[in-house]
Amino acid sequence: MAGAQARTVHIRSIRRSRDLEIRRSGVARSRPAADRPGHEAAELPARQLTAHELIQMAQAARRAQPQSAGSVLLPGAGKE
Repeated sequence: MAGAQARTVHIRSIRRSRDLEIRRSGVARSRPAADRPGHEAAELPARQLTAHELIQMAQAARRAQPQSAGSVLLPGAGKE
């Protein structure tokens, strides 16, 4: 039991230190440049897209697709 508790304490300390590193670096607080008001895509320097930007683009693409009855397969659909 003591070994499991020591392992838990160790894992928690690692997670806390990683959280502090992210907070100190400012990554957690910063917004992608494309999300900031007043910036156009052409004004941004050439760079790779962030994961946040890719997720937003995928969500926007899904919302833009027309919803038809046959396009979404629900679990158990078609079973009679």
